[in-house]
Amino acid sequence: MQQKDLTPEEEISRAGEAARLLQSPIFLEASEHIQSQLKQLRERAPISDNDMMVRIVLMEQLWARLLDYLKNAMTSGDFARNTLRARETALERVKQSMKYGLRNAF
Repeated sequence: MQQKDLTPEEEISRAGEAARLLQSPIFLEASEHIQSQLKQLRERAPISDNDMMVRIVLMEQLWARLLDYLKNAMTSGDFARNTLRARETALERVKQSMKYGLRNAF
């Protein structure tokens, strides 16, 4: 699914959702379980079974992509939060310059 262009507020909201998900006890439990299962598959698969080894690698890559997606959502939310802060600071400077004159704004 293609991600639409989000407002900074929407990105911040998504970042919070991603953080809550990644830190939730059930997700942490599931993550540990999946990592363990992948490790067991890798250890039990005969090295000579190329098809199985490829499948395991693909599963590990897919799991890593899911985690990366959620972590990237958190990072983009942090970036959006910083962007909003910078805008607010700039706006405050403009307000100060209008109120007190340009000399005192910076």
